[in-house]
Amino acid sequence: MQSPRSPSLNRKSPLHGFLKHLNPRNVLRDSLHPILKRMGREKCGFHIFRRFRASWLRKNRVLWDLEKMWMGHAHKDLTDQFAEQLLEDVKYRRKWCERISPD
Repeated sequence: MQSPRSPSLNRKSPLHGFLKHLNPRNVLRDSLHPILKRMGREKCGFHIFRRFRASWLRKNRVLWDLEKMWMGHAHKDLTDQFAEQLLEDVKYRRKWCERISPD
């Protein structure tokens, strides 16, 4: 039984086409993949947003407790795997080298 607030999702509902369009496969095919192609990037899935978030949190030195809560990871090892892309970020590495360098 549907709750009184939830719209009917049958084919007569005005939301039917909209919800069908938001199917993850459709969003990837119709939106994300074409954008990545124009940028000259490889296709990827939605998980890339989690990788970005993990890297952003790490770059901004967010406390592990908050990182754990936002990422939903019980162990730091998994978040560390997501943040490995920071090793490829030359600008980020240079910034840290300058911070710890005596000159």
